[in-house]
Amino acid sequence: MAVATRGMTVAAGAFSPPPKVDSAVLHLVPRSTPLVLPEQIPAFRRLVTGLFSYRRKRMHRAIREALGLAAAAAT
Repeated sequence: MAVATRGMTVAAGAFSPPPKVDSAVLHLVPRSTPLVLPEQIPAFRRLVTGLFSYRRKRMHRAIREALGLAAAAAT
């Protein structure tokens, strides 16, 4: 979708209330050629949404669900 490069660091004190970690600004530049074909976008969105919905050890479940493998694994 885009090329991400790390920009400046933002100290925790710049926020109220301050978090326990510093933050960074990301620069996103759209790619000239997309990595995901238009017909793959719905599955890609399900995958990304699923990955951000689960904690670390449950990512395999999100991948199975995005690929439609959850129902097949249950049978």
